[in-house]
Amino acid sequence: MCSVRSTELFGNGCSQVNHRHRFIFIQLYATCLNNFNDTLPNPTGWLMTVQAFYTLGFMGSFGTQIILAFIVTRWPLKFIISMEWLLTLICCIANGVTGKN
Repeated sequence: MCSVRSTELFGNGCSQVNHRHRFIFIQLYATCLNNFNDTLPNPTGWLMTVQAFYTLGFMGSFGTQIILAFIVTRWPLKFIISMEWLLTLICCIANGVTGKN
């Protein structure tokens, strides 16, 4: 059972905790945590996958914004003028892939 009364842990409310009670609390907490973890699937795989897709989407969206800023300001002039259609196509594809409206 995972319920433990606070008086069993901390005695009469003093700031010093009895070491035996602390050990019992840690042992019960570890048992409860293991029982809880056994009932759930391991979230590491899907969580890392979601984070990877989110990061790739952010990089595509942010890269598109940087390319569009270069096109608008025409900062590296020769490169932008010669490759403007290709950069615009790359931005259009990246916006479509990342789902940006």
